[in-house]
Amino acid sequence: MISKYGIVRPSARRVSEAVQSVVKDYARGGIQEEPDFTSRMLQAIQGAMNETTLKGVLWQSVVTTSRGPNTQERAMGADFMGVLSIDLPDYKVRKGFLAQAKRGDHLRGHEMTRLQEQCERMLSLTPESYVFLYKRDSVRVLPAISVLSANVRELTDLYNWSIQIFFESHLESFIGDRRLSAASRDQLEGLLREYGVTHGLYLAAKQGDMLPE
Repeated sequence: MISKYGIVRPSARRVSEAVQSVVKDYARGGIQEEPDFTSRMLQAIQGAMNETTLKGVLWQSVVTTSRGPNTQERAMGADFMGVLSIDLPDYKVRKGFLAQAKRGDHLRGHEMTRLQEQCERMLSLTPESYVFLYKRDSVRVLPAISVLSANVRELTDLYNWSIQIFFESHLESFIGDRRLSAASRDQLEGLLREYGVTHGLYLAAKQGDMLPE
């Protein structure tokens, strides 16, 4: 049903353009570490989507951080959680995914082992787990299950998606776990504490002017 609104591709394109602006800064040497890239990427998506109206659908975007006692990446294997809430008259869904960030493509043996351990931890909680690969020219997204299953050093030897294709699939509900569900910023912060994830990206779409606080 969401296809009739015509918002999937333009929304995903806005997300992609925001991420690409961070990639350009990374290529110029303006970003050095994975956590900095992740934070800048999520903030860029928020800036591109918050209070944006596309074809009569209003988007709200919030980036939040949980610093509770359980929010340690090692507990979960994930760098951030993405949660989507769509509340349209004839289509309502709340769902999310987990993501582990990785800078560069070529991995030494111990780096691949550690990444696979992180993927294992994410997958123990949800099949909707992904690796976001930060490259000098793009961000590519790989399913955690494929990273866990492979014996490769070049991650892009595995099938991977662009950010735009990933978010198109997320909006179309090919991607997303209903257990990672939140209807507000407060609920998202609770999820972050529960799952031990530091960063959260909340995207909400609703027809009209009223969106959850």
